Amino acid sequence: MDTKPVSFLNPKSLGAFEQLLNSGSSFVFFIVAARIYGSLEFSEFAVIFAAVQFIHTIVSMWICLPLLTFSHDLSFSKLKPDITKKVLCVYIFVPFFCIFYVFAFQALLDFTYKGVFSLIFAILVFNTFDLCKVILIRIGLMYQVLAAQILKWS
Repeated sequence: MDTKPVSFLNPKSLGAFEQLLNSGSSFVFFIVAARIYGSLEFSEFAVIFAAVQFIHTIVSMWICLPLLTFSHDLSFSKLKPDITKKVLCVYIFVPFFCIFYVFAFQALLDFTYKGVFSLIFAILVFNTFDLCKVILIRIGLMYQVLAAQILKWS
């Protein structure tokens, strides 16, 4: 039985390390934030972050997941028009969603116009980062994905 030595620099190992870094850093961030800011401020943050996660779920399921799973037989250049249309639809939808979300949770949060724009900005940045990460994974640039995750959490 031939056994090859496992290289930690292969794409599968890098992908697993990137996922560990992403999940672990996120977990540590939320624990530290909850301890630093207390329950009231952290609960306000959690309500806001729920909006970010809602849009992130739509982007993940509608754009990122098909890009990574169903499209390996297609070149990235053939997928680009479809991806562009979906990204534009989501990003046009984001401001309307944020306005609805702010009015729905108006009693829980003290939103100003600056808060609404901050929410829109957070959603766009968070999802753009993940979309770029998925595109880098799709074209096989795992070292860049790993570097981006390290920069994100540092």
